[in-house]
Amino acid sequence: DITLPEDLFPGLTEAVFTARDNTIYQFYQSRFGINVLRTHEKLRAIAAPADIAKLLDVAVDAPLLAVRRVALTYRDRPVELRVSHVNTAHHEYENSFGKAEGLVA
Repeated sequence: DITLPEDLFPGLTEAVFTARDNTIYQFYQSRFGINVLRTHEKLRAIAAPADIAKLLDVAVDAPLLAVRRVALTYRDRPVELRVSHVNTAHHEYENSFGKAEGLVA
C-alpha cells in the first residue's frame, strides 16, 4: 500500500501510476518534480490479518514481515508512506545501505 499527499501529486490516478514507464521514485521526479532523497524503514513481524492473508494467499495469522517506509524529500518532508507485507516462507528481505565494497551473503 502506498499513500501520497494529494496536494503534491495533482491529477495522479491509479491508471497513471500503473502506466508509468520507470521506477516509482523516477516517476515522482519526472512527473511531479519531487526528489526522494532518503527513506526511513521499520520492519516488524506480524500475524497476517484477514485482508492481507487473502491477498497473499496465506492463512490468517500466518507470520509475515511488515515493512513501513517513509520517503523523504528536501528538509525531511515526507512524500510517501509505503507499507509492504512479505510472506517470508518464500522470500527474504535484504537491503544494503552505503557504498558497496563487496556483497555479504
